[in-house]
Amino acid sequence: MKNKNLCTVFIFIMLAVFTVGLYAQEQGKNNQLSFGTSCLVALSDKTLSIGPGLQVSWLAPGFFTDFLGLGIHVGLIMPIGQEIGYGVTLIAGPGMTIFDNSKFRIPVTLGMHINYAFIQLPEFWVWNFGIGAVSDFVWQFGRKWYAYGRVQAVLNIGSFEFLATPGLGLGLSF
Repeated sequence: MKNKNLCTVFIFIMLAVFTVGLYAQEQGKNNQLSFGTSCLVALSDKTLSIGPGLQVSWLAPGFFTDFLGLGIHVGLIMPIGQEIGYGVTLIAGPGMTIFDNSKFRIPVTLGMHINYAFIQLPEFWVWNFGIGAVSDFVWQFGRKWYAYGRVQAVLNIGSFEFLATPGLGLGLSF
C-alpha cells in the first residue's frame, strides 16, 4: 500500500511540473551533451546504499515542439558495496526548460527509469523500472560550454526503491 501511495504522490508532482510547462520558455535549438560525476544514494528494502558514478546526458530541446524536447540520461554506478557490484541507470522522457536567461537555465526531464545492478559479478544481476525526474542547474560560461549541477530522483516500482543522484559536470551545446 505504501508503494502505491508514494507512486501516486510522485505522479502528481510530475503533473505539477509539467503544468509549469504551460509557462515554460521557448527552448533553444541547440542539442546539449553533458558529462559528469554523480553520487547514488539508494533506499531500498530498509537498506541505504551509496555509490559514486559517471553520467552522460543528451538533451534535444526542440525535439517535439518549441516548448517540449527529449532528454536521455545514462549513468554508470561504480561498486556500491562489497555485495553489490556495478550498476547502470537510464532515464528517458520529455524535457523542457522552465527558466532561461541565456546565462543560467533550468531544464527538467520527466520520464521512465530502468536500472540494472550486478551483484557478485558475474553470477547474479537484477533490474528494476520506475519513474524519474532530472533537473539541471546550468551556467553557460562560453558560447558552447556550460557547467551544471544536477538533482535526479527516481521511484522504482518493480520492487520498492528510491534513488537520489546529485551530480556535477560540464557540457557542450552544438
